[in-house]
Amino acid sequence: MESPQERRERETLERCTTEAQRERCQRLHEQGKTAYPYKWQGKTIVAEFRRYCESFDPEKIGPGLYDWSIMGSGGLDDIAHYDLHGFRGTYPHPAHYIEGLLIPEISRWPIDDTAKDDPNWFHSQGVYTDGMTKGEVAFRIIEIAAEQKERVYADWKTKRDAKALAQAEQLAASVGMKVVSA
Repeated sequence: MESPQERRERETLERCTTEAQRERCQRLHEQGKTAYPYKWQGKTIVAEFRRYCESFDPEKIGPGLYDWSIMGSGGLDDIAHYDLHGFRGTYPHPAHYIEGLLIPEISRWPIDDTAKDDPNWFHSQGVYTDGMTKGEVAFRIIEIAAEQKERVYADWKTKRDAKALAQAEQLAASVGMKVVSA
């Protein structure tokens, strides 16, 4: 008779859809970790985040990045915002995502050598069809955020300033005045 843990591990392996996913889940089980198979490819989620940062377009947030962002098991653990569209509305620019979600969530991770060096330090891991874990996706997303942060923040500031100027011009015009440069 199999134990509850053996049954859980067997059922997990049965839900795997690729050999890479199955092998990674098996290795995690051997390390005493719980593994959860997910239907996306890890590299697709990383690519979605890169496109979001490069284009500043929340429409680049696809279902894989959304799922990684709201579910734990090596990913982030944000609230769902009802659906993908609500999530995009909450994070309309990658600066909002980095400052409002990514940095706060990763700041809760323990700061020790294991967490810094091992993307699979979590007690449970989501495993994608290409064999990547959610922790490995996290490390890649953090790298991309660090690479793109300056550029992302500059774009956000430019757009914020343009919006503020447009509002000031509209207000000035409403009282018969005009905004001029200092």
